[in-house]
Amino acid sequence: MFEYIREGDIVEVVSLDRLSRDYNDIQHLVQRLKDKKVKLIVDDLPQTNTGNELVDQFMLDMMVNLMGFVAQNERTKILERQRQGIAEAKRKGVYKGRPKKYASQSKNREGRLVYEKVYDAITSGNYKSKAQLAREVGLSRQQIYRIINQINDQKNKLKEI
Repeated sequence: MFEYIREGDIVEVVSLDRLSRDYNDIQHLVQRLKDKKVKLIVDDLPQTNTGNELVDQFMLDMMVNLMGFVAQNERTKILERQRQGIAEAKRKGVYKGRPKKYASQSKNREGRLVYEKVYDAITSGNYKSKAQLAREVGLSRQQIYRIINQINDQKNKLKEI
């Protein structure tokens, strides 16, 4: 957006938290708009038309600061509740996390095929290097290492049984 706006343009957002949820980021974005001499309209903030441009700008700045604080505070509370919910779910043994894309039980067919190719190469030792294997299957080396750790974890679980 900042590449296209010009002096005299108007940027309108429904709510300040649609612009950003970080207080400092909101301050930075609003300042960039001011520097470009672009007017900001936030639909859920009351518009002041006192006739004095300086007073109107002051009121807008004050409301943006207040609403920016509220938006960041709300986001912080949401994240804290989410962390608490995940911790409680983990404690109960319910939380499993995001399903793995590259796994033998993956819902993604391509992910299963890539996993099987890596599994076959690793278990048979039929690969030159992990970097070469990663290039062959189109993954990063880090992803190859994750799959290898997964394979090792499965082997360890089988040994325990």
